[in-house]
Amino acid sequence: MSLHKSRLSDWGRKSLVTAVAVFAILQLGLAAAIETWMPQLRDPLYGDKLNQLKSRIAQAPADTPLVVMLGSSRTVHGLDAETLEREMTRQQRQPVVAYNFGLPGAGTFTQLVCLKRLLAEGIRPDLTMIEVLAPVLSGLIPPHEFQQYPADRIWRRDIPLIERYTRDAFPGRQLSGEWWRGWWTPFYTHRFAIMRTISPAFVPSEGRSHLFAKFDERGWNAMPVQVRTPERYQAALNTARREYAAELSDFELGGPSCQALREMLEICRAEDMPVALVLMPEGDEFRSWYPPGAWDQIDAFLKGLSDEFSVALINGREWIGEDDFLDSHHLLVPGADRFSRLLAQQTPPALGDRQAAGRGRKSSGNLRLR
Repeated sequence: MSLHKSRLSDWGRKSLVTAVAVFAILQLGLAAAIETWMPQLRDPLYGDKLNQLKSRIAQAPADTPLVVMLGSSRTVHGLDAETLEREMTRQQRQPVVAYNFGLPGAGTFTQLVCLKRLLAEGIRPDLTMIEVLAPVLSGLIPPHEFQQYPADRIWRRDIPLIERYTRDAFPGRQLSGEWWRGWWTPFYTHRFAIMRTISPAFVPSEGRSHLFAKFDERGWNAMPVQVRTPERYQAALNTARREYAAELSDFELGGPSCQALREMLEICRAEDMPVALVLMPEGDEFRSWYPPGAWDQIDAFLKGLSDEFSVALINGREWIGEDDFLDSHHLLVPGADRFSRLLAQQTPPALGDRQAAGRGRKSSGNLRLR
């Protein structure tokens, strides 16, 4: 009887050790997969868009020029990259690949993070369009941008950059320690992103946020005109006023968002990557919230950057009328179509030859901006 119990005890210990080993292997395997080929489980919307962009690049001939626009929700809804691609292809008299890399809730700092991530992936566009979100060029980075970067949403290589920009807002934060704690338990840390992939209906409300935003194959989220009813327009306008009007009322240029914009241009210059700064359209109502003198500051700052870094500055603020916005700054489909066509007309007259660099694109440096 004791021998039987001993064998059962040995079997139990072996089973427990095996279960722990299998669990550890699964955890480490998932952690490694997230770091290498499943970015949508770490930063879901960024990962979705990265996978889309890689697919677009892979489908195109190796010498096809690549145009990528980084931006906020204004870009998400306002840039129809298919229209931009078609118009630029006609203008350039050669095929062009265009992609909308706008992200909901993004600002200048988020664009900087995305730019550095794309370069780490070996993706170097022939033309990088950078949305200038003018309202955030004052004071601190908006609080909602910090919410984009909990430890579970970033890669380890992001940590120095994020700590540099957020140390004042989060003094004493040990982001690296938080990141490693999450890295060892990916099934828990990334549970909402995993559920989004295999069983989206079971994702609880606190895990949804923008996880279920939809994009076409070129990254655009189209808002049809039918969503703008008089009641919806007024409610959306009131939300935009709460988010921006008070901040704009005492606008004073400066702060980390200006620094992040400059850093992006410094990176692009070091990488020999052509750039265009783009001011997205704003409706009459939204433009009325800027105080006197604010645009003198913004205009001087952006023209100074344009001259210093020899980059194009495309001002589309007044291109679209109020009726083509949901809330005076997010474009509906007709406004996005018109904006995308006009933007194509402002892009360079010639995109130079390109050399493939792995799955990314290496700029030839032949692009000259108007």
